[in-house]
Amino acid sequence: MQPAATACRLGEAYVESLSREDLEAEVERLQRDAAVAERALRRDAIFESAVDFAIVVTDPFGTITDWNRGAERTMGWAAAEMIGRTADHFFTPDDRAIRRVETEMTLALRDGSAADERWHLRKDGSRFWASGEMMPLRGEDGVHLGFVKILRDRTNQRAAGERLRISEERFRTLLEGVETAFAIVEVRFDADDRPVDYRFLEANPAFERESGVNLRGKWVTEFAPNLEPFWFETYGRVASTGEPANFENYASTFDRWFDVRAIRVGDPSERQIAIFFNDVTERRRLEDQRRDLTHEMAHRMKNVLAMVQSIATQTFRSAGSIEEARDAVSGRIAALARAQDILTSTQWEAAPILDVVQSALAPHRDTGSERFVIRGPKVELTSQQGLGLSLALHELATNAAKYGALTVASGQVSIAWTCTDEGAFDFEWREEGGPPVPERSRTGFGSRLVERLVAAYFNGSTKLMFEPTGVRFVLSGTVVAAKASDPVPAAGENR
Repeated sequence: MQPAATACRLGEAYVESLSREDLEAEVERLQRDAAVAERALRRDAIFESAVDFAIVVTDPFGTITDWNRGAERTMGWAAAEMIGRTADHFFTPDDRAIRRVETEMTLALRDGSAADERWHLRKDGSRFWASGEMMPLRGEDGVHLGFVKILRDRTNQRAAGERLRISEERFRTLLEGVETAFAIVEVRFDADDRPVDYRFLEANPAFERESGVNLRGKWVTEFAPNLEPFWFETYGRVASTGEPANFENYASTFDRWFDVRAIRVGDPSERQIAIFFNDVTERRRLEDQRRDLTHEMAHRMKNVLAMVQSIATQTFRSAGSIEEARDAVSGRIAALARAQDILTSTQWEAAPILDVVQSALAPHRDTGSERFVIRGPKVELTSQQGLGLSLALHELATNAAKYGALTVASGQVSIAWTCTDEGAFDFEWREEGGPPVPERSRTGFGSRLVERLVAAYFNGSTKLMFEPTGVRFVLSGTVVAAKASDPVPAAGENR
């Protein structure tokens, strides 16, 4: 008889010998054993199939009793190489020194698990960053059988995280250090999808410096309820369309000009934009100032050129000869040039009267006896007043040098002026000690220039008198900026 057949008959005989109760118990036991075996097979399958996880089983003292294929794949050792060794074999020397394995086992028993993120070793000596957890292993009766250590290689993720951290730190350092203001803004739309407000989610330190306020976390309408619609419309368009915007615009609430670059960031549904901007108020102010100055200089140059044209035309019309006209024109233009130097040094704001007088008399100075006596308080003239008085003094001094007090050693010129706090201004030129003055036979352009041109600049009147003792010129008018205190001491200058 075949062995299998014999076994089958013996089994049948065994079953027939059992009572009904014993048979039911035997069937229950066989089913229980089959379930236990099935669970064991399932655990083994899971244990070996979890190749992305290194699963290490130890006894209560840390000696490795099982090592799955995920552990082989992660750390390089085969199960046969590691079973029987202690778990600290794949811990770093530093962790061994501090008895890290024992610490984790103690924590696992006390708390039910011990998680860690740290470096571990591979068979080739290289390190890998692992996310791990150790748990106590207990039997069905609760008896402590050992520990289970589960690891997952997170080296790449950690490297990526480190790169991201470094990038974020670099970006943050850049934003913290740059002078350009930066902010992340959330734009709010109403029910009709119109932009009506925006909130500052993030901002760098330069933001507060450039804007003058700290608006982090606030809606702009909280600070500026009357902000121009331009800002909402522009930021809303960027948030909706994704089209960047570059512009310069004035914000009346901040009383500043801003140069802005706006781009959409994040998910379009979040309606967020990044804005970079600089306060360009000072630059705009300087540009406006430069433009105004250019217009003003052009206006003044036209006036000066018109004056030169008039001087040339009138001089040639009244001159007796080409040589006389040439000398007169040259002298008058030179006087204008000296007055221009004074005005340039004060940015054309004002001309100190003493500077105007001394400049006009400069061509007639000498080292002889005192010829000019100058007296008067500090007075500032407008640019036109300075030019006009300079021309008048040039004509008077030239005439004195040709025909009057400056033609003889005993001749002297007294120049004096007064000014009240209200701006009433009186100026006098008086020649003495020169040859007798004959009566005028005709009125030349120089005399007309002295009598008529200067009076208009001072909103007053002039009088040129050819008295027997010497020429006398009187000007009465007003000045805008008068400083009637601190009189100029008497000063003599030689002819």
